[in-house]
Amino acid sequence: MTRMTLCFLDVRRDGCASWIQYLCRPQGDRPDRPVPDRVGSIEWSLPVPFVRSQSRAMGALLNATCESFRAKRRYRNLVFSCEDTKDPAGHAANLEKARAAALQFRTRFAPNSEYALITHREKDHAHCHLVVSNWDKEKKVALAWDDNLVLHMQSLDWCTVTDVAS
Repeated sequence: MTRMTLCFLDVRRDGCASWIQYLCRPQGDRPDRPVPDRVGSIEWSLPVPFVRSQSRAMGALLNATCESFRAKRRYRNLVFSCEDTKDPAGHAANLEKARAAALQFRTRFAPNSEYALITHREKDHAHCHLVVSNWDKEKKVALAWDDNLVLHMQSLDWCTVTDVAS
């Protein structure tokens, strides 16, 4: 059984361009955990290819998908983090579970929003960042997640990924 945590990170009002750029950097902040490239994979929903060398511009494109001028934030940033493991096979399996849980989350709670999913492998714990546009393009409204729904999201009761518990 893999223990997983879902965290909601604070976001900036000016959008996610600088955040996407930071997430796509090859090296992390910890020099004691060197890896050739900390980014495992990058997926996103926009119809143009993601160009990692232009990650700030890619973040600006994701910002532009939020059409609400009244929304407090143009995007939401979530981190799906698994327990620490030194085993490379276990780390790869946990990274895939975190990715699967993030995609399942998006399908369930923000199905009509554009997103970027970036997996990181620079630490002992596998984790991925899901950056979701705060706009439902079908209903033409900002995402409205109240406190009770956020608690339900963090409980991971909705998650059907095999061997995952909160």
